[in-house]
Amino acid sequence: MLVAACWLVVGCQGSAAPRARKIVPHRLLDCEVEDSRLLLAALGDFALRATSVDDVKGSGETDLPTDLRGIEAQTLPPGLRGVGYAEPPDDVHLTMWATTHACRAVEGAAVPPSQGGQAMTAFDDGAAVIVAGLDPPTGGVVSDAAFALAWDTRTGAKLPPTSMGTHRVSWASATPFGNGALIAGGLDRKFLPLRYLDSALIFRNGEFQEPPISIGDPRAEHGAVVLASGATLLVGGEDERGVIDTLVSIAPTETPPYGAADFFMLGSLTRPRKRPTVLRLSTDEILVAGGVDDNGNDVSTLEWFSKNGGPCTTRAVCSLDPPELAGLTDVAFVALTGGGALAVGGFAATTDAPANGVWWIDPDGALEAIPSLTPQQRGTKRARLVPAGDGAPWLWNGDAWFRFDPWQSAFVTPDGAPDDGPDDDLPPPVAVDPGLFVWLSREPNPDDLDKKQTVLRGFRHGMRGPYTNDPDFLLADPLHLAPSRPPRPDGELWADAEGLHLSESEGVVIADTTYGNIVISGETPGSSLPTLQLGTSIIGPPPPAPCPWPASGTKFTVSRSGGTVLVAVDGGMPVSCPGPEGRVSVGLRGLGPTMLTVKRLTVERR
Repeated sequence: MLVAACWLVVGCQGSAAPRARKIVPHRLLDCEVEDSRLLLAALGDFALRATSVDDVKGSGETDLPTDLRGIEAQTLPPGLRGVGYAEPPDDVHLTMWATTHACRAVEGAAVPPSQGGQAMTAFDDGAAVIVAGLDPPTGGVVSDAAFALAWDTRTGAKLPPTSMGTHRVSWASATPFGNGALIAGGLDRKFLPLRYLDSALIFRNGEFQEPPISIGDPRAEHGAVVLASGATLLVGGEDERGVIDTLVSIAPTETPPYGAADFFMLGSLTRPRKRPTVLRLSTDEILVAGGVDDNGNDVSTLEWFSKNGGPCTTRAVCSLDPPELAGLTDVAFVALTGGGALAVGGFAATTDAPANGVWWIDPDGALEAIPSLTPQQRGTKRARLVPAGDGAPWLWNGDAWFRFDPWQSAFVTPDGAPDDGPDDDLPPPVAVDPGLFVWLSREPNPDDLDKKQTVLRGFRHGMRGPYTNDPDFLLADPLHLAPSRPPRPDGELWADAEGLHLSESEGVVIADTTYGNIVISGETPGSSLPTLQLGTSIIGPPPPAPCPWPASGTKFTVSRSGGTVLVAVDGGMPVSCPGPEGRVSVGLRGLGPTMLTVKRLTVERR
């Protein structure tokens, strides 16, 4: 069995005595190992030398930094792994997952029979998952559409509620909403004709708030995405009149009813559609893809909107009808960490034959064909994509999992993967954090083997997160760096034994992590230096840019402390620049008209 708890004594501000902070791993019942120890690694805004890794067996004190924000845990011998976060002085809880197969997330909790229609999302920074509503099967129990399941991802426990009460919902959307979740729109099958809902339910502090909030126009089978502001954008869908083209933004509020809809200054779809895929890109712009029109035909038009859901005004291309997607149905889309999006698979509209094409939709909106799926990778069923760490989304083809390698621009067979995934008519997998995704699937009911039950399952494939330590990058093998477009030797972006090659227009971003105080250093073989991006702050370009390199050279150091950035070249006197606010991502791209090579990149948290 696993250790029950590891203890860390920490001082609490304003308290008379120190408090014992616990690190508590939790087991999933079908992901067990016997008599294992835990290997723990501390996560936080401190340098790698301050990170303590300890073998722990049994309960007792362990020496970890007092300002830790998270813990990575692995069993010894290997078999399970988990990661958890908490702000000091709260205890750190984490759920342990098998390294080679999926685990059932919630024991003893099954979703009622359905023909799909569930809304599902992770929320509270990945601390919980909610499944809400469903479409009852023919002759099924209509009241089951009020089903709701909330699950704590860090303790493995089922949370209340088990029902939405009198609110029957099918084909709604689910998104994070503040620290809770928003279940918006949908339809109620109790009524004939069907009643399309013009309301949304807010799940907050462990319960659904009453009354529901208004979302203006009724809609179901719409798309939804969380904007950079934290508001949820609803896109398209259908109502009693047919497919619609409108958008609505719903923002969390601190006072009842805890949410407010806004219809002003938003864009509208050039091609009205239901069941669209709505993606928030790395630029915070919104991309709408796929979906079905009023005649039941798949929509191939790609449409971009501003980061607040307003009309697209800053792009050269705001709407595109790519010939590559014409004649295809049910194409899968996913946003890429380094920029743009990926389009995969689908079926030929005229023959229903599986299509194996893969396209990288670059940040400018152009589609670039990259290696197609092999027949084994494509399979014959519906393709599903889920975002994942390292800018490397996973593909479920209905029978097997594959993972996208952005540096090969191709899907590859992962070292470890589950042998099951979501059913075709159930929601696509949901990313809980960069290393964990969950899904709904049907499995035999142990109480009646002739019937199936729908359960929540998941797989932890990695442990990257906001406090991950990547002290030294080997740029010839650029793991954990996400490229802005398909790498190509002798193109505008690639990596080889000499290092990372970048043009002025292309770059990489350190995937999945964010930083507070930080020191970044690097080396180039020539006299040119790259452009660094710390959140919204750009470092390197010459004046009038606010933070240019102070000299030419081959080595650079950038130190960020609070709102100040110090920039130095070849060990010279540092120059001060205004810095960004809050935690930031880190990116790197070329500078100037010629290609630039970076040989080494070191990132140290402070």
